[in-house]
Amino acid sequence: MEKIATKPNLRKRIFAGLIDYSLMSGMLYIMFVYYGEKTLTGYKLEGFPALTT
Repeated sequence: MEKIATKPNLRKRIFAGLIDYSLMSGMLYIMFVYYGEKTLTGYKLEGFPALTT
């Protein structure tokens, strides 16, 4: 059986993780703004829209 040598590239993985988390945070922010109720401290989700987070 032949071993496959993989070269770990930590910088690319960290950069990809940052992109993923920024996209998810952006989508959550948009959802809170459009579906949330504005409170004194920010936004609040209740009911069906809260189930998707």
